Amino acid sequence: TKVLISMGVCLNKSGDAIGLFSSKKTPHLLNLNEDPLMSECLLYYINDLEHDQDGKTKIGSDDDNDIVLIDLTKNSIQEHHLIFNYSQDPEKEFPDVSIETVKSSQVFVNGNPIDCNAAAPYQLHNGDRIMIGSQHLFRFVNPLEVKYHRDQGTYEETQTTISSSETKNSGSD
Repeated sequence: TKVLISMGVCLNKSGDAIGLFSSKKTPHLLNLNEDPLMSECLLYYINDLEHDQDGKTKIGSDDDNDIVLIDLTKNSIQEHHLIFNYSQDPEKEFPDVSIETVKSSQVFVNGNPIDCNAAAPYQLHNGDRIMIGSQHLFRFVNPLEVKYHRDQGTYEETQTTISSSETKNSGSD
């Protein structure tokens, strides 16, 4: 049961699966679909350093990938399509997740193509829309990034910042 819970499966007291929940710490992908009833039904976790020493999550059509996607109509998913890189800077409040494409694979982030010849992997941010191939669309979720930004912008903190700024500005007149 611990394995199921770690994968986001909700269990009732008798151990039966009753639903899914998303992790409050682990970055993940949520599927998006033109049918609203089908959106956010699939959840794919990005390997963190606890689950993979390298912090890599491989996506492609081959069975040896961490996440296997297939495209039955257009063959737009390569055997090894892209890699998510997870890293944690001890001085940051949330992990960094970047993607690098393999060969000439088709990947778009927020409508912009990702260049497989780029010097550095593309840095993802919470809420980014990722299209893999021609049919698989996801929203990237980094829960700790959301928490960090939410904690930075509380009403009280914003009011304190504005008040101290006004005090400094009025004292310089």
